[in-house]
Amino acid sequence: MEFTWARGSSDTLCLPCGRTRVSEHVFEWSSSSGTPMLGTRCPVCLSLTVHGGEQQYEPSDDAIDGYLQSEGGIDAILANLYRVDAPQGARFLDVGANYGFAVRYARDVLGWQAVGVEPSYSGRRGARELGVEILDQYITAETMLDDRFDVILASEVIEHVPDPAAFVTALRAHLAPGGTLVLTTPAAEVVAPATRVQGIQAVGPGGHLFLFTAEALEQFLRRHGFEAVQVVRDGQSLYATAMVESGRPLRATASGPTQQQMADFLATLVDDPASPPVLRTAMAVRQYRALVNLGRDAPDVERTMIEGVREVYAVDLSDPAAVASALESAAEVPLLLAPAAFACGMRRIVHRQEWAEAVAYFDLAVAAVGEKRRRAASFDGDSRIIVAQSLAHRLLALLHTDAPRALNEWRRLRESDDLVDSAMWTVQLFVEAAALELTSLFDDELASVADAIVELGADGGEALAVSAVNGAYLLGRAAVAHGDRWCGTQWASVAEQVLHARREVLSEEWRASATQLLAGLRGELSDLRPEAIPSVVPMPGPEHESILWASADETTVAGGVSVVMALYRGERYVRDALESIAAQTRPPLEVIVVDDGSPDDSVRLVESLTLPFELRVVRQGNAGQSAARNTGIRAARGEFIAFLDQDDLWRPQHLEVLEQAIQVDPTRAWVFSDFDLIDGEGRTIVSSYLTETSVVLDRRTVADIVRTDIMALPSASLMRRSALLHVRGFDRRLSGYEDDELYLRLYRAGWSVRAQQGTRIRYRTHPANASSSVAFLRSRLVFLQLLIEQYPSANGHAAAAEVAAERLLRSTTADYFAALVAGDDWLARTVSWALRRMLPVARGVSSYYRAGLRVMRRPRLARGTLRAAATLPDPLRRRVLPPMAYRASQLLAPHRSRAVSLDLARRPRWMSGRS
Repeated sequence: MEFTWARGSSDTLCLPCGRTRVSEHVFEWSSSSGTPMLGTRCPVCLSLTVHGGEQQYEPSDDAIDGYLQSEGGIDAILANLYRVDAPQGARFLDVGANYGFAVRYARDVLGWQAVGVEPSYSGRRGARELGVEILDQYITAETMLDDRFDVILASEVIEHVPDPAAFVTALRAHLAPGGTLVLTTPAAEVVAPATRVQGIQAVGPGGHLFLFTAEALEQFLRRHGFEAVQVVRDGQSLYATAMVESGRPLRATASGPTQQQMADFLATLVDDPASPPVLRTAMAVRQYRALVNLGRDAPDVERTMIEGVREVYAVDLSDPAAVASALESAAEVPLLLAPAAFACGMRRIVHRQEWAEAVAYFDLAVAAVGEKRRRAASFDGDSRIIVAQSLAHRLLALLHTDAPRALNEWRRLRESDDLVDSAMWTVQLFVEAAALELTSLFDDELASVADAIVELGADGGEALAVSAVNGAYLLGRAAVAHGDRWCGTQWASVAEQVLHARREVLSEEWRASATQLLAGLRGELSDLRPEAIPSVVPMPGPEHESILWASADETTVAGGVSVVMALYRGERYVRDALESIAAQTRPPLEVIVVDDGSPDDSVRLVESLTLPFELRVVRQGNAGQSAARNTGIRAARGEFIAFLDQDDLWRPQHLEVLEQAIQVDPTRAWVFSDFDLIDGEGRTIVSSYLTETSVVLDRRTVADIVRTDIMALPSASLMRRSALLHVRGFDRRLSGYEDDELYLRLYRAGWSVRAQQGTRIRYRTHPANASSSVAFLRSRLVFLQLLIEQYPSANGHAAAAEVAAERLLRSTTADYFAALVAGDDWLARTVSWALRRMLPVARGVSSYYRAGLRVMRRPRLARGTLRAAATLPDPLRRRVLPPMAYRASQLLAPHRSRAVSLDLARRPRWMSGRS
């Protein structure tokens, strides 16, 4: 019977609880002997009981040989000895010692007085071949032993015992005062559809009678006389340490052995004349793997291993291609063949740079596992790892000999889901390609690297963190190659921030090396000219910051308001902005100033001020206002976030009024107020801008949100931090329209936004310049592309991009005439290109406009045409020219000065970008 998930319930006995209850049916299966098995879950302790799983058998020599070839799980066995601190001379009992590796290691390496208990042929043979003491009997509370023990290990034993309570009671009886019990067992938590493979391995095809959950195991041990208990789950196993008396700290995590300790121990087994050939050869393979993992070139050990495999199994590992071709017809396929071949391949990659031979060895490793599966229909965890690692490293080796083939193989593996840890290996492949100067071959697959960064997640170890930093760095390098300064800046920033967020799992040496590389990337980016036209290199969005958002503490101070200020070249205005915070009738919990790589003295100025609130400065490399705000959000402790730009001013009641408004509804993510528009000198240009310009405030559909500018300025806003964490803050790709895009994501996620009556801030606007115009134009194009990709037409409603295109086209046309009047032909040509990109999305564009666009491609011709039109009588000129062209012709008239012509480029700051 195949393993299948079951439904229903019945009265069944829960072995961990020792009680009969109505329990949920979880799975049905057949044991290796064909006995039907039913798994049930206890409603109280959530442990699993396997009915029909009873199976006892005596292992044969062939079975023990296979156990040795598969290396006997020696790593996991020996790690259990490092879950407890015990001095030399400690008395150690290994219950369920099997072949006896833990007994030999405890005696020879740790210096313990070691004895095992194993009532099977495995124990008898292991005692003889390893030269250790293993008692051929079961253990009970009445078992007569010479002494009580300081450490008792029962690894993967309790799940086989029909009476677990009596078993644990027996272990406690043989534990010396102050002694520690180390117990391991498969975890019931992994028996679930989401972890089907691990669940099947945890249940086992017969022999396992029940599986604890972590909580159930802890409670079970406490019920049976252990006062101090520590249980951790690691993968599909539970690890527990317990003491009868409390008072001494426990740990269930393993502190060893190191790879070097493992290699040294294995060497003693290989060199021991008493070790039989099967044991010696199996341990030679494991020793070789340990040395390769340590980065050691081990030609002598490889030679010993190959000779042993040839002697015992008549297989010549020195010719991997010949062995692979003969596998199907071979009488026996040794289980150790796959791990041996994999280690040979790794040595040739790391030490020999023999790429073709490495490919042959990896092919042999995969083929050996495949043949094993064909004959035995089994696929154990170690075999899965070997196949996965062989396929991945084979790609790296193949890249050196046949790069196009490596690319095609990678695509095939990715599409078939055969590449385990696909995201990490995708990055590694492209890093290797970059080292070989083959990046142009992979230009069409840069999006895959960006996607890989999303998939890497935030809770992995060093390898995943390294891949995330490398992937972001690689995309930054690609952006440099394409002359894309903004894209490269964003990826450099992501790499720097991941490097900081995951610093605990990265070595100091690696962090220093990565920091140096990123500094070099920053230097190259500074030499590039800002471009409005996005390159083919994908830019990082909110999804690429998953590692960063996962590091944010979700706990907040109830009712607290954290003020976030992005700082870049803010020396002129930042003091006034901070003083407006100090004047609030409702003081903030904290103010977080994010130094966005500012090159002036603004940070020093901020740090020198004495202010009546907690102020923190958080530093990052320059990445723009959206990324800086996100950094502040992640660092904040308040329930609410208020943003204040470095040159804006709050009226005293700003925080008090907005906090009252947002507290009304827990689904309200964002409240914002009206504002006064002021110039660089603080003089009022427009009072109550939203009211004066009749901005639409009630927006109930996506179309409503994108049809006109929302004008919900961050400086005029108060937001709920939990909502910002939910949608991952602002989109760092945008240096304009970032508030519109955030509004859309909050709306789609079910949060509400509300405008609050009254003017609460003074919002400063500055004249545009070429750099800010380029940044904002690029942001407009990115925003339009996001609308196209994420908000298509639905249920008869027009696509969001079509609705927004009209206003975006209008704003971009104004930019064109501003550049024309300012005499900036390069910028005018760039804007003309952008207009042509937008035109296919917009509906209802007149043929007159389309014809004019052809003239706009040539700025000198367009400027000359407008100057000629300026000589026409004013009424005629009004009739033949669109309003924007008419105003430009006025400014280009010969009697107008160039200083006046610059006024057309003057616009509010939300149309120009700042950092």
